[in-house]
Amino acid sequence: MKENRLEILVYWKNRKATLRECTHALLDFLRKLKAYQPSFFGTWYGGGRSKKEALCNKISLTYECIKNRISKRDKDDSYSELSYMGGTWNGKDSPHGMSISTSQGTDGQWTNSCIIALPDEGEIYDYFQVPAHELELVKLMIAHWKPDYICIHHYTNEILPPLTDEKLLQAIKDNVIDPNT
Repeated sequence: MKENRLEILVYWKNRKATLRECTHALLDFLRKLKAYQPSFFGTWYGGGRSKKEALCNKISLTYECIKNRISKRDKDDSYSELSYMGGTWNGKDSPHGMSISTSQGTDGQWTNSCIIALPDEGEIYDYFQVPAHELELVKLMIAHWKPDYICIHHYTNEILPPLTDEKLLQAIKDNVIDPNT
């Protein structure tokens, strides 16, 4: 089977945050994604022991729902010992499945992160094969999370020629440095 997965990862260090701050950050990010591309990023599901169970666990973009996704026991003003982790899934099987994972609120040896794993095939995959669209998503992630590091992984099991598109490389350099332009 052909595999062509794109993952965009942003990382930041030393930003201790309360459950309230982490909840708002994730909620705001999911809302921004939905505003950016509602048909791709408008519907999310939580986990379950089976796909059927997970599909009954639709995530609403409300404070309480997101808070319960990242911590069911902590109070709003609590700090996590490690980090507050949250994960969402678009409800589709591979190769059309997509997920978002976050880890935030840590200021120690752990790293805060947000990872978007895009589908291997289909409409969303095709959309993000356009470099300008991929760059828009990267800029949205940078503007929201203000990371220290960013990593863009293009996974494939095909043998590819070396990347020689200098215009693409220059566009990434020009736009990632200042995502607000």
